Amino acid sequence: MSLLFKLFFLILFSLILLSCFHTLEPPDKIKLNENIFLIKGPKNKKGCTQYFPSSKDGSPTVQVIYFYNKDKKITNSSNPKNCL
Repeated sequence: MSLLFKLFFLILFSLILLSCFHTLEPPDKIKLNENIFLIKGPKNKKGCTQYFPSSKDGSPTVQVIYFYNKDKKITNSSNPKNCL
């Protein structure tokens, strides 16, 4: 009986540990070019992290909300199935 319990505990522990390694975390800052980068903002109602453009030199940027998806691509549409 104790061998079965140990085996069950080992499998359960392995599954929990494995799930921790597969979580993707959205980056805090995304560089678009030498001057423009995206800053991480809050999550929207769908649960997708929003990004806002900013510039190093302080020049104005077009205020568009961007999203970063699981494919590591930047988009301007929030898809709850593919967003981080």
